[in-house]
Amino acid sequence: MEIAEWIEDDEGVAAQRARARNLLPQITQQVKHALQEASIEIDVFLMIPATGDAIATFGTLADPPDELWTRIGEIVCAIVRRAVGLNRTYSRPLSCATTADEMTTPTGAMPITIPASPVGGAEAE
Repeated sequence: MEIAEWIEDDEGVAAQRARARNLLPQITQQVKHALQEASIEIDVFLMIPATGDAIATFGTLADPPDELWTRIGEIVCAIVRRAVGLNRTYSRPLSCATTADEMTTPTGAMPITIPASPVGGAEAE
C-alpha cells in the first residue's frame, strides 16, 4: 500500500505531531514512571519527526531482549496514544547506529516509530 493511501489527513498527522511535541516532557515523564512501575530499568528516548507518517519515534541505547523490548514498546505506545488522542498505535523497527564508544555504551540502538497509519496503526478518529 502506498504511504499516501495510509494517511487520510496530512493536517491531522501534523496536528497530532504538534500535540506530541508540546507534550513531550510530560510524555517522557509518564514513560519513565510507567517503566519504573513495571520494574524496567532501561532508559528510552523519544523524538517527534517533522515529516512522514510517524507521530513519534522512540528507542534505547541498551540492547534488551526482544520480549522486554516488546513490553517497552507497548508501554510507550499506550502513553503516546493517550496523550495525543489516538485510537490505535503500532510500531515498526528502524535501523540506526551511534558513535558511542563500544566499550562503554551498547551500540545496538533499537528505535521504534509510532506511525499515524490507519492500516493497523495509529489513527485519530
